[in-house]
Amino acid sequence: MSRIVETSVYSADELEGAPRNHARDWYRRTALSDDWHDYLFDDFGLICAIIGVDLRLRPVRLHGGGTR
Repeated sequence: MSRIVETSVYSADELEGAPRNHARDWYRRTALSDDWHDYLFDDFGLICAIIGVDLRLRPVRLHGGGTR
């Protein structure tokens, strides 16, 4: 059964006081979820290659049928 969900969206300039601070705190907590760890894994692999450590990598099958 489908349903319609409505959401009100405000810009930061439209908020004042506690709601603005709450929005700021939420952004600070969640803004770092931009896949920063991908670069960390790449750097780790490069460092291992430089010092002669052989990493064993294997593909992982995903639910959609692809691999990663």
